[in-house]
Amino acid sequence: MKTSARFLAMLLAVLMIAGAALSVAAFDDVAGNKHANAVNVLAQLGVIGGYEDGTFKPDNTITRAEFAAIITRFKGIEGPANAVTGFSDLDNDESRAWARPYVKAAVDAGIINGFDDGTFRAKEPVTYEQAIKMIVCAIGYEPVAKSEYNKQ
Repeated sequence: MKTSARFLAMLLAVLMIAGAALSVAAFDDVAGNKHANAVNVLAQLGVIGGYEDGTFKPDNTITRAEFAAIITRFKGIEGPANAVTGFSDLDNDESRAWARPYVKAAVDAGIINGFDDGTFRAKEPVTYEQAIKMIVCAIGYEPVAKSEYNKQ
């Protein structure tokens, strides 16, 4: 299983256990997929939105921009529509303008930092490590993860 798909499965399982139980299909292309119920629940909760053509594309990898959107929607935060992120590659890429409010919100919330060269690399697939780091920061455990208690 792809790393991002494995992470998505973990996130979806956590949300399903949390008590969300909706059965309305949100995307035609997830019917028959083993994660269909979880995907539909996340869509109903507004955490995921799919693509403009009404599909979810469950076999695609999740990009860094898409994951930033998922995390910030889950937290209920979003930057302004005309957000400037400070990442040269994202601020100059009109094809990723939709992601700027989410990335800006994630930066402001301390969830993401980008790369040392000043880029965000929105089109790249999010790695398992990047996804876990974003989740840890989003739920407020970054200070614990960096504490003396956790150093060996």
